[in-house]
Amino acid sequence: QKDVKKEGVMGRNCLIVLKDSQQRERLRQLVLDVKKDCVLWETDNLKDAYQILLENSIDVFFIDVVLDHEKKGDISGIRLARIIREMSCYIFTPIIFIGTLEDPEKILYKAYHKN
Repeated sequence: QKDVKKEGVMGRNCLIVLKDSQQRERLRQLVLDVKKDCVLWETDNLKDAYQILLENSIDVFFIDVVLDHEKKGDISGIRLARIIREMSCYIFTPIIFIGTLEDPEKILYKAYHKN
């Protein structure tokens, strides 16, 4: 199932990449409560997220760390963030991670900090 939606008319462009549709809805409402004129993109998968970020100028990303809950050890959201950071147009774009991991700080630190 592909679940991609665009909402809004003008303003800050946000991309929400969350597997759970109820969580996406709650986050969508929260974002629109804060910024009513936000252009909001939503999807539940990497393929559509990648297509959206290529075709649009995104100002902030909300990404679920785990997009495939059936796959043990999945961190596909972190892989998406790596792809985003490799694109010069998104090198400083805020990425907000959503989700629960045993030690998310350690995983994110290792993913984005070079020794």
